[in-house]
Amino acid sequence: YNDIKLSFVQMLNKGQVFELWNKKIVWVVQKYLYNNMVNRFHLQNLELNKKDANLFFIFDIDYSNSDEYEIYLDSIASSTIGNLMMAFRNSELPKIDDFIKVLHKKLKLNLGVEI
Repeated sequence: YNDIKLSFVQMLNKGQVFELWNKKIVWVVQKYLYNNMVNRFHLQNLELNKKDANLFFIFDIDYSNSDEYEIYLDSIASSTIGNLMMAFRNSELPKIDDFIKVLHKKLKLNLGVEI
């Protein structure tokens, strides 16, 4: 999850600059991660539009040959920064009790701290 969250923040930061400059930025993403990001942030309106600054080249892996895997382009999608920002703002935020439980668990595991 952390990779997806950090990648999404980079897409927002860099994507808005490229959109301002009227340039394209290409994000090369594995299909599994792309689908996870789309579902996690409830992304919509990602049909390819050549006017959008943010292009997603979605790759997948063909496992049919066990000696040699093949990476292939599965699809291309696109988005505006406005669309990505709307999804980011609407993402589900954690409840404080859940956050504290996770924090306690990490403290116990990594630091040996008694709480």
